[in-house]
Amino acid sequence: MDDGSWRPTEDNYGVAISSFRSKVERGLNLTVGETVHILEEYGGPNGWYYGESMGRKTGWGIFPKRFICIKDCVVEGIGRYQAVIPKEDHMVRELTFGLREWFQTWKTKYLSQGWNQMLEDVAKTMTDLTVLRGRLLNDTLSVEQASSLRDEIATLVDWGNGQLGMDLIPRKNGKEMNPDECSIVELHRVHAQGVEKLRTKSVYTKRARLPTESCRTDEGNIYNLLVCYRSSQCNIGDDAVIYLSIYSAKDDKFISEQYEIKLNKTGFPVDLDKSDNLNALFTDLSSEDLNRNLFLVIRIYRCGRMLLDHKDHKKPPSSPYRRPWGVGVYSVREIQDQMEVVEELYECNIKVVSCADDNTFSEFHEPLIKRYSISQTGSSSQLKASVSNSERTSLGLHLAVKIIAGDLKKCQTDNPMLFTRGLAVIQKMDFSDVINPGEVRNDVYLELHEGDFDRDGKKAQKNVEVRITVLDKEGRRIPKCISYGCGENLTDDFRSSVLYHSNGPRWGETVRVSIPMEKFPGSSALFEISHCSTKSSKAEKKLCGFAFMRLTDHEDIVIKDAYHTLCIYKCEDPGKIKYEKYKTMPFLVDDFGDPRQSVFISKSLPYVRSPKETIQVSTKLTSTKFTQTSELLGILKWRDCISDLDKNLDKMMNLQGGEIMKFLSDILDALFEMLQAGSQTQYYTKVFHALIFILNLLLDSRFENFVPVLDSYLKETFTSPQVHSHLMVSFSSGIQKAVSGETFPVAMSLKVLAPLVRFIVRSRELETLNPMCRNSKNDNDFGVQISELFDSFGLLLSCKDQKLKISQMALLSNLQKSFETFVVVMSRRQLAEHVKAVISKLPSPREISEDVARNKMEFLREIVNSDLFLDDESRSVMLPLCLTQVRQCLVQKMFLQLVTSTLGDILDKLFTLSQEKNMAENIENFAKMMFLVMVDTTLTLSEKVVSQPFCVTGEMISCMAELLRLMDHRHYAVILRPQHIPLKDFLGKVLLTFRELIKEDLFPPGWTVMRMVINNALFTAIEYLSSALSEHFLKKDQFDMQLWSHYFNLAVAFITQPSLQLERYSEAKKQKIIDRYQDMRILMGQQIQNLWENLGPNRRHFIPSLIGPFLKVTLVPEEELRKATIPIFFDMMESEIKTSGNFQMVENEIIEKLDEFITTENLGDTDYMALFSIILLDKVDKEPELKENGRQFVLSVTNLLEKLLDYRQVSGGEDHRNSHMKCTFNILNFYKDNTNKEEMYIRYIKKLYDLHLGAQNYVEAGLTLKLYAQLLQWRDSVRKAELDYPTQAEWERKERVYLQIMDCFDKGKVWEYGIPLCKELAEVYEKKFDYRKLSNVLERQARFFGNILDGVKVQEEGQDRPVFYPRQEPTYFRVAYYGQLFPPFVRNKTFIYRGNECLKLQDIINQLKQEYPLATILQFNNPIDEEKRLGEAQYIQIGSVKPRPDDKPEFVYNMNVAPEIKNFYSVNDVSTFQFDRSIHRGEKDPNNEFKSLCTERMVMHTNYCFPGILQWYEVIRTEHVTLSPVCTANEAVKSACKELQKEIDKTKKDSSIDAIKSLSMKLNGMISASVQGGIPKYQEAFFSPEYERLHPEERDRIRELKELLNEQVKLLDAGLHLMKTMDRVHGTGLSDMLRSLSEILRDIKDSLGMQSTPVRRSSSHLSVASVREVNRRSDSGVDSMLVEMRPGTPGSGSIQSSGSNRSSGLSADAVLGDLVDLSELEPVSAPENFTPLNPPANLQPKGANSNNDKKKRPFSMILSSDKKSRDRSMSVWYDSSLSEKSWSGSDSDISHHSSRRHSDQPSERSTFTRDIPVIPLRHPEPIAERPEPPPKQKQPKPTQELVSRGSYVNAPSNSVPPLPPRKPSLVKQSNGVSRASIFANVESPPGENAPPPIPQRTSIRNPRPAPRSSVTKQDESSKL
Repeated sequence: MDDGSWRPTEDNYGVAISSFRSKVERGLNLTVGETVHILEEYGGPNGWYYGESMGRKTGWGIFPKRFICIKDCVVEGIGRYQAVIPKEDHMVRELTFGLREWFQTWKTKYLSQGWNQMLEDVAKTMTDLTVLRGRLLNDTLSVEQASSLRDEIATLVDWGNGQLGMDLIPRKNGKEMNPDECSIVELHRVHAQGVEKLRTKSVYTKRARLPTESCRTDEGNIYNLLVCYRSSQCNIGDDAVIYLSIYSAKDDKFISEQYEIKLNKTGFPVDLDKSDNLNALFTDLSSEDLNRNLFLVIRIYRCGRMLLDHKDHKKPPSSPYRRPWGVGVYSVREIQDQMEVVEELYECNIKVVSCADDNTFSEFHEPLIKRYSISQTGSSSQLKASVSNSERTSLGLHLAVKIIAGDLKKCQTDNPMLFTRGLAVIQKMDFSDVINPGEVRNDVYLELHEGDFDRDGKKAQKNVEVRITVLDKEGRRIPKCISYGCGENLTDDFRSSVLYHSNGPRWGETVRVSIPMEKFPGSSALFEISHCSTKSSKAEKKLCGFAFMRLTDHEDIVIKDAYHTLCIYKCEDPGKIKYEKYKTMPFLVDDFGDPRQSVFISKSLPYVRSPKETIQVSTKLTSTKFTQTSELLGILKWRDCISDLDKNLDKMMNLQGGEIMKFLSDILDALFEMLQAGSQTQYYTKVFHALIFILNLLLDSRFENFVPVLDSYLKETFTSPQVHSHLMVSFSSGIQKAVSGETFPVAMSLKVLAPLVRFIVRSRELETLNPMCRNSKNDNDFGVQISELFDSFGLLLSCKDQKLKISQMALLSNLQKSFETFVVVMSRRQLAEHVKAVISKLPSPREISEDVARNKMEFLREIVNSDLFLDDESRSVMLPLCLTQVRQCLVQKMFLQLVTSTLGDILDKLFTLSQEKNMAENIENFAKMMFLVMVDTTLTLSEKVVSQPFCVTGEMISCMAELLRLMDHRHYAVILRPQHIPLKDFLGKVLLTFRELIKEDLFPPGWTVMRMVINNALFTAIEYLSSALSEHFLKKDQFDMQLWSHYFNLAVAFITQPSLQLERYSEAKKQKIIDRYQDMRILMGQQIQNLWENLGPNRRHFIPSLIGPFLKVTLVPEEELRKATIPIFFDMMESEIKTSGNFQMVENEIIEKLDEFITTENLGDTDYMALFSIILLDKVDKEPELKENGRQFVLSVTNLLEKLLDYRQVSGGEDHRNSHMKCTFNILNFYKDNTNKEEMYIRYIKKLYDLHLGAQNYVEAGLTLKLYAQLLQWRDSVRKAELDYPTQAEWERKERVYLQIMDCFDKGKVWEYGIPLCKELAEVYEKKFDYRKLSNVLERQARFFGNILDGVKVQEEGQDRPVFYPRQEPTYFRVAYYGQLFPPFVRNKTFIYRGNECLKLQDIINQLKQEYPLATILQFNNPIDEEKRLGEAQYIQIGSVKPRPDDKPEFVYNMNVAPEIKNFYSVNDVSTFQFDRSIHRGEKDPNNEFKSLCTERMVMHTNYCFPGILQWYEVIRTEHVTLSPVCTANEAVKSACKELQKEIDKTKKDSSIDAIKSLSMKLNGMISASVQGGIPKYQEAFFSPEYERLHPEERDRIRELKELLNEQVKLLDAGLHLMKTMDRVHGTGLSDMLRSLSEILRDIKDSLGMQSTPVRRSSSHLSVASVREVNRRSDSGVDSMLVEMRPGTPGSGSIQSSGSNRSSGLSADAVLGDLVDLSELEPVSAPENFTPLNPPANLQPKGANSNNDKKKRPFSMILSSDKKSRDRSMSVWYDSSLSEKSWSGSDSDISHHSSRRHSDQPSERSTFTRDIPVIPLRHPEPIAERPEPPPKQKQPKPTQELVSRGSYVNAPSNSVPPLPPRKPSLVKQSNGVSRASIFANVESPPGENAPPPIPQRTSIRNPRPAPRSSVTKQDESSKL
């Protein structure tokens, strides 16, 4: 650092050019673009600054200099009190902050709405504004250009603010207004203008360029067309001349002169110096012209010989001819369109079409324009395709064009370089729409239209050329006066084009004749007509005749604008054409036919007229010095013809205004001379009328530019000092005549009152300046005449004749325009007195017409806006007059819009004047007269009692607010002493009016500035009113509850109005409001607190009416406001307990209003809940009387607040429906516990009921509605209307509710719940003897009973009888939410979810993902670590659980209860659930995992039973139990027995084919699984002495396992017996299979030491209350095991399995039942290397090694569908779990085969007719059936059931378990082939319980375990 000390700096303002993150002490962090206020500096350029951020105001700190760009600024104050005002352009500064705010808002809308057109438009506008801001910063624009650019930026900013929903910025002259420096009325008007501007004009358009100094603007609606010649591609072959002009297709005429370009044979300009400067500017094109469909017409003439291909064409002609060649057109409208996208010149190519017929050349552009207009693109490029065969299309011309706005002077200013390059200015052939004063033109446009010539006896027609010259009155040629094309010099003559062989040529060529003014009188035009020969032997040109035309007559009147047919006189020698000879001859054909002219025609003319030949021309005068009317000469030379003056004045008043404006000064001089002529004229009145006529012409918009001419005339030319007297006398007498009924143009006179007064005053000034005229008599006379003039005005207004209505309106409309002139000759006070006298003459509004009354108010408004109102003396006269009239109209509600505007103008003037002087007296007078009337009017308008536009209401409110802002304590003291109304009524009206002023709908949303200003004025007024309330209405005898209620309600409305909720605004905007107004909510809250404390005992009057309003105030998110107002509730509690002994009323009202405000109005937050609790608990703890009950109340409300906030957070939308239900349930319970809140309780019952109905949760909906039914009684009292029920008797209401509940239960298939309701209704109907309803409800009850047993009746198509489908069971899931980001009501909590029969696990996962999209679904069911519980992430753990129903004694003692009933109660009315997970205790035996397989069981309890009013309840208690391996086996066997018992019962009830198939597959699966090793594995694991020795505590469970296995075998035997019976009865064709299964079962019995006797016992003793397939894997990942499967390896569950709580791991019978019909299984040949387990050496299966011999396979085998597995031809054994399979040499997934087989097989399942394949023995022998003795009726020993669902254990995949020993047996197959059994004789080991040895199987290798995902695949593909 260069300097080691801090010092003040001159660099006080800067912008951060890079972000800075400080790592030093007291460093200030900065963000790029942030502005800083700098106080001190340290060091050199690389040193430090000390300052603060101007945006964040976070404190002072240091930051590096190199991070700051210093900006110029103005510094006010010193030190930290400095105010820094940047010097940069205000629009640049506004854009800087505005674009940042735009971006934040734009991004927010994009994230919430997505991309749309509005955001795209705003994004483009932001880009445009960034570029425009840069242009302003460049500082290269002129003042006008910068101003225009600021206007453009302001318009775009206002549009963008409206699109983004941001505030409208009030602007004046493009600069943002300061509300403190303007009146509220003006602020309102600026807002309204901005809204109207945006409404009427679409600001944003898709533009390819940005507005620049050359963009099109509105400059008096005058435009100019710039045309720059680039090149020609036309192959003309000769020299050429190109003419460009503007043609109006609407008027069918050329409106501009021509621009001439001369080219040589090569196509280059003849004058090479002009090669780059051939530019033309077509001027004075108005907006109306552009709407006339203008075209740029190009006409090309060839200059050379008559014929281009003449034999002498190489010789240069002595006199070249102009021959027509081609025409091109281009639309000016297309140029306009291109100007919208092209910034500079637009380059265009214009096609030129050659014309074959010379005679049509003059009109050839017309068909081209028509073709152009109908072309698709409107481009001249289309012309080539549309020309006829006789036309030739050339390449055309290359031009550059541009439209420039503004008059010629502005064009020169804006484009100075353009005029330095020889620019040709092309005028219109007429005056522009606005004639500029001082403009001098003296042009005659002469069009050579057509001719008619004689052949003169020749065969060929003539080639006619016409030469035009101009002669003066002496016959001398006027040189350099003819122009055919601008861009070239004037010529002495003009030669027409030559049309080949045409006696009727049509030229259509127009020349401009510019004659010097001194030579114009008597001038004439000479037309020399020649024949042009094509023969070289003759002279090229030969004179045939001539014609002439006089341009002026003997009175110097110019010839009329018209077509003139001229006579042709014969003459062949040019030297014989003498002016002296023909000047007196007639030149028009009409002259020879006119008898009046024929007498002047000499019979012997010097020249012979050709009778058949004529030539037609047209003329048009454009002159400011010469006229075509003779009437003006009579006025200008009035002294020469005084006798005709009356007639000439009448003629003049019939003339067109344009002629009069040309000679305005001369005519005025003549008229004033007539008035001062004295005795020389007697036509004062007629002259006055003529003067009025001329002055009225100046009101015409065509001549508005002549007003400066009149001003100049008054100042410099007017010299009539005596005329004022004549004018005032004529005016006054004329008005008196009109009032008396005589004729006088009083209305026309009053329209020009202002210019008349100017003439009067100017004349008076000249008189006073002239010493000869100055005397006291003249002064008195002038004063008297002025008074008489105003008296005549008053006389006119006092007249009630409707005929004078127009005159009265004209006077009121124009009188104020003369105020500025009158004050020259009188004081403002005198003028005010005169005006007051005139207005006072008007009758009352009821006696005059409405139009006159309206004009009177308009006149008063003009007075307010005149200088009379600025002067103190005149204002003292005018203000009472205006206020009286305004008050009268407001009372009568007349012209409210106009009167309100007048009132606003008055207040605006008062505000402006109050900034300069003391206006207290005027404001006091205003308040006295108008305050109460304005209050009444505002109240009427805001309540819409009188229908008025929005602007009227807004203007009146702004007037009211401005008056409040202007008033101080003195004025309030005056109005608070009303004279005509009691103070109480006055205050009541004012408070109600103020309440209306803060309504949200009074102003559009973006008018924040307006609202803040009004709120500030209202707050001050409310402070004064509150003082009056405390002073006059607080004492006991004066206390007025209604008045105080008005005040408190106003204060609450003020605080809670949306515009004051600063949290909605950006931080910068919020800080800006606070800096200017403070937080008015806090100030008003403190005012409420003070007044509430002053109320004392009177507080009791406002309980409970003000609890809701005050509660709404406390819910405003402002901490200081809450601290000020929350204690009010303690005061209410204290007041209420003193009054009634409790504060129950306060409690009830607070609870009810909190519910309303939080749930419906979205108020309140957690900060409020905490502050509410802290403040009130602190208060009640200090009051012993309130401590106990008060504390309980505060905690209760806090609890409700928490529940309501949770409810609001999740309300709305399908994604949060579950959470919505939960929160509704929580609130419902709160109100249920509160006995005084039945209405709120019922309201939430309805909400929860509707939610359930919307989700089709019919059971929960019915139970919810049942809560409401419990509130009703069977009595006749009338119940009020609530929910959706009308007012009705209470028993009728309950009846209707019951019917709705039963409908819900019916739809939800819980008929058991509907039966008690039916019984209760039946009892009611029976008591009321309503047997009809009784029969209906009994029928419904009977149907419910039937549905319970039979299921749902469905009438399917094609079936004669309905089909009954049993109802499915609901599913249950455990869902746990871990993480701190979850809402409090679910955070780190566990719930049990109940779903319908269709709900799968993936469905509920999808629902949870929608509700919590950021949550992670955990795919395991292990315990969750503490990190996830306390982390900031979201985790959801989900899995299936099994219900544990309570024991029902009625089912235990009644053995005949139907299984459907038991099944229902096994999964309903439950609140306990279990969740199992398989684990291994100790080391796992790879050969028999059952030895160590345990079950870890979680038992969960909920506080409510399922089903309930929610689909889920929280788990309130959890127990963990671990089951030993024996208990696990017991659970598995029990499950298998229950499933089998279920199938047996089902088959007994329903002997259909499907039921028989289902039972057959179940039996086949269980018996085959047992054969393959299930029971032996159990024997090996648990029935050994070693196991009993090691686990003596398990002996009872081992014994139980044996009994269960015996029971299982007995059930299998009973099932086979039932199947045999069905086979005999129905002939199912399963006899072979049954015999095979009987043999296998007999072997199993032998292994268990059981007697093979038939089972004839009841199967009901093993039925259970569950109908689910509990043997399958649960979705929670718990492994369950079926005994019918052989043991396997336990698999780990997947979270992606099925959503049902049925097991997702499938047993073999389940696979066969669900996937494929056993009868459809294709027999699979045994593999070549297959070896039976321990077969006898002499017994080898026949055909075992044959590959082609397709034999049937046992049910326990299935072949994989995997191609690799099929190629290996290995047999597959069914695994017990299917999550991992034991494959014989294959590791393929069995689900593949199942799905393939299912897809390959027909969908219609065939009957079970296939034979059961077995392996034949070598010595087959038949087996006789043995009689089956009845089974023993031995009840199994009950065991302790820890959980109701066993675990699912998979078989190990690395070994094949041993089969039970049995002797070989012969089984006969249906095809007669016998096979040996695969079971070999195995000797039993010593010991009864010893496990059998494991046989060796040499052909089987250890297969690889199946992939873990096979369970999922199997589950997904295993359903039909």
